[in-house]
Amino acid sequence: MMKNIKAVCFFDLDGTLLNEKSVLGVDTIQALSQLKANGVLPVIATGRSMKEVKHLVEAGKIDAFLTLNGQYIEVSGEKVYESVFSPEEVEAFIQFVQENRYGVALYNAFEFWGYALTDEMVHAYAVIHAPTPPISQTKHLEKNIHMLLALTETPDRDVEFYQAFPSFNYFRNSPSSIDITKDGNDKGVGVKRLLEKLNLVDVPTYAFGDGRNDLALLKAVNHPIAMENAIPELKDVAEFVTKSNADGGIVFALQHFGLI
Repeated sequence: MMKNIKAVCFFDLDGTLLNEKSVLGVDTIQALSQLKANGVLPVIATGRSMKEVKHLVEAGKIDAFLTLNGQYIEVSGEKVYESVFSPEEVEAFIQFVQENRYGVALYNAFEFWGYALTDEMVHAYAVIHAPTPPISQTKHLEKNIHMLLALTETPDRDVEFYQAFPSFNYFRNSPSSIDITKDGNDKGVGVKRLLEKLNLVDVPTYAFGDGRNDLALLKAVNHPIAMENAIPELKDVAEFVTKSNADGGIVFALQHFGLI
């Protein structure tokens, strides 16, 4: 699979590769197939878990994944990299959110669950057209945790998280939630790790995104591309701003760069 790769394209999912219904459009599926035929490796670079990704991209026949904002990387079914929160970190974070009346969802590569049901949790998953996760107050004691998702609709209080856990990375990507990873991990670092693992550090790289957690992703590639629906900060670092995810933006940009 990794022979004769001429370029690598990294795609965020929500607001980028997926359309407004959070699915792959027919035109996008066809574009991904053409990309591979042209010797371009498509890679999913998302805050979502492997569990959430695989059924979404099955039609696109993609098998390279940078998930949970760089916390877990897999290629052709093989784990390339993972970073795990310590049990002490997880326990401290759960105690913090409980004391401050926030919600939290806990993620590993292949499953995720909420610690307690909150309105913010329901809202956060509804935005991405996903069901509310199951609830468990014990599963974190026996499972690795790759990412924490704080459920909060008060951005003005986000500083409380930064002060309580200054060594974590924070990405507020929706009005209802904050992605939280271990220090030193983000999509940009994940790009470097994946390219080194696959011996593709010298091939041209492209990245597509729309949100705050895509800033590091776009800065890590040769050709950063922002969606029309992207945040202003992302457009500022982009080489090219394409159409929105609801208006064929992926296909438009791939054609612009001569990749399909």
